[in-house]
Amino acid sequence: MSFRTKIKQDTAYFAISYPEFEDPGLNEAVRPYILLDGDSSIQQASENFIMSYNEFVEENSTKYIFFPWYKNVVATVWINTPLVLTLSTFVDEYTGGAHGLHYNILSNIDVTTKRKIELKDIIQKEKMKDFTKKAETLFRKLENLSQNESLEDKFFFENGIFALNDNFGLTKSNLVFYFNEYEIKPYAEGPTTLEIPYEEIDEFLSPQGKTYVASLKNL
Repeated sequence: MSFRTKIKQDTAYFAISYPEFEDPGLNEAVRPYILLDGDSSIQQASENFIMSYNEFVEENSTKYIFFPWYKNVVATVWINTPLVLTLSTFVDEYTGGAHGLHYNILSNIDVTTKRKIELKDIIQKEKMKDFTKKAETLFRKLENLSQNESLEDKFFFENGIFALNDNFGLTKSNLVFYFNEYEIKPYAEGPTTLEIPYEEIDEFLSPQGKTYVASLKNL
């Protein structure tokens, strides 16, 4: 009597798509926001991922791999003007466990200086607290919550206090904050996108922020 075991093929892979610009300096500026793990090149990123998978297999004496690792990275341009570039880098990966990971990182680059635009560059420092209150009002409206309803039961905000993250992007009409899975809600509820119209936060914008917004409105 003989037995036959079905062995699935190892199909671990790394895939990436990303924009390239005519300006070499801009390509250099956006690289860290495409290669989120700190790799210096696409080649290194792919080799490191596959190598990590191989090491995992060897260390765990795994004979049959039914759920091989994979990583898909898709970087797309939201906004591209002579002044502002907003990049969305979406990652879909599986490295073991009950399910894969999915996250989206938004990055904003000042095209003239080639540096990352921080929230403090857009919102006046002394008005950041009021800006956050305004964002909370819009968040509660989005989630169908009253202004006094507790955030502790349904969300993961520390001490039940609403807070913005650093994962934001610029569009023609809105300042967009993106909360990834697990960040403020359980995995099953997915990500949360909070859109804040520029017209509702004009009083909080810094002079530089107003310059950025003005350039976007002309699109």
